Amino acid sequence: MIADLLREILTSTMSGVLTVIVTSLLVAMVYALYFEMQRSKFMKDIRRFKTPAKRILCSEELPHTFSVSEKSAFVPLLNEQEQKIILEQDAKGKNLFNGKAVRLDSLIDGEAVLSEVGFFDFMTTNLVVKPNSRTKKSAFSNLYAAIFSDQIRYASKLEHRVKAAVLGQSKKTFDDVLAIRELANIVTVSVLLQDSTGRILVVKRGNKVAISSGNFATACAGSVDDRDLANDNPFLSCAQRELQEELGIKCDLKFDNLIISKQKLQPAALFSGRLDCTFESLYQDMLKAPDFKEENSTLFAVPDNKISGIVKKYQFTDVAAFQLAGRTKSWFTVIPQSIAPYKLS
Repeated sequence: MIADLLREILTSTMSGVLTVIVTSLLVAMVYALYFEMQRSKFMKDIRRFKTPAKRILCSEELPHTFSVSEKSAFVPLLNEQEQKIILEQDAKGKNLFNGKAVRLDSLIDGEAVLSEVGFFDFMTTNLVVKPNSRTKKSAFSNLYAAIFSDQIRYASKLEHRVKAAVLGQSKKTFDDVLAIRELANIVTVSVLLQDSTGRILVVKRGNKVAISSGNFATACAGSVDDRDLANDNPFLSCAQRELQEELGIKCDLKFDNLIISKQKLQPAALFSGRLDCTFESLYQDMLKAPDFKEENSTLFAVPDNKISGIVKKYQFTDVAAFQLAGRTKSWFTVIPQSIAPYKLS
């Protein structure tokens, strides 16, 4: 009788241990799959088949006047030390600098109210909530680190604090996202450039840039910073400055649109310009631009009627995809095309 009782206890215990092991393995597998879908190439591949116009939120108006507020509407949830703990996971091999960036606090009746925030504020808010453009890591190596690293576990708790404050708020419209005070919402610019033949300049970004490394993009992109605030239109100032720094080009630009990408929840001012010469005639000068090697790796001159197929085949940010191919009427019928024939050399 005692033996039967002991056998029953042992069987029950082993069954319980087995249940715990199987449950733990299932949880680990679900976590790994979720992590892989959120931060790996897989999700970016899937996004390419989504109509570019559905990847962004459009502002109903363009700013005509700009003012700078001494006190930002941004509500920081992390201190400087906590930001560094999160950034240490993504900083390896990347050029990270906590420069002064410009936040779009509000846009009412054509007046844009701007304020200064830090670039790390953006890295630890917008990119934590929407991590599509953060450093790619193996799901299983991250799971191992989360179990055995106190620092990783603490960083995850900090990220959860940011997500908990943001995810419950409405993000259905441009104004909704702009109203989220816990997001840094720094303003980026994106410049679409055509040459005298109508071809569009497409750039493959370098692997050491902090955000969207290795992606394809428009001619240039960058963040509005404190240097631009002295100008009547800080957005235009940034676009012209980035074009000169990254490609050594001066060009009249047109302010086309103001959007927020669902990928990064970041306001983006879209500009376009047209040169009176070919890209080939400027190619050697573009290579000598001050920041070319830091930002870019390869240049392509793509015919306008081929750009949609290029965007569908390669990884572009939501902003670049919309700017280059947002007017495409039927995205489903677009056939992916190789960019190789259009490489500049």
